[in-house]
Amino acid sequence: MLPHPWIAECDGRVAGYAYATPYRTRSAYRFTIEDSIYIDDAQRGRGIGRALLAALIARCETGPWRQMIAVIADGGTGGSTSLHRAFGFEPAGTLKAVGFKHGRWIDTALLQRPLGDGARTLPASPGPAASR
Repeated sequence: MLPHPWIAECDGRVAGYAYATPYRTRSAYRFTIEDSIYIDDAQRGRGIGRALLAALIARCETGPWRQMIAVIADGGTGGSTSLHRAFGFEPAGTLKAVGFKHGRWIDTALLQRPLGDGARTLPASPGPAASR
């Protein structure tokens, strides 16, 4: 089972959240998850994103997953890329013009980091259930 979302609250309002979902539903990808993180614009620069991502990674490291993928809109030019790089994510590729937002096409950057043993060892069990 995937970890529940982590939510940061300031003065009774949601300041940010982070969660993980399956990267793909096919069985071959059952050891890979994708993280998602959001920080309210007014709360940026306060360390909330760092705390949320640290908690999410720590929780995911206790599960059967071996890789975490970050899919970052707008080509990975903003703070999300810097945050993920600080936690060991490495660039894995760019998908050109795959999103349309705010009246323009946007690129999507893919970043990746190992969890636990990553690809150094084979999984001990079949792992989390996934559709075939």
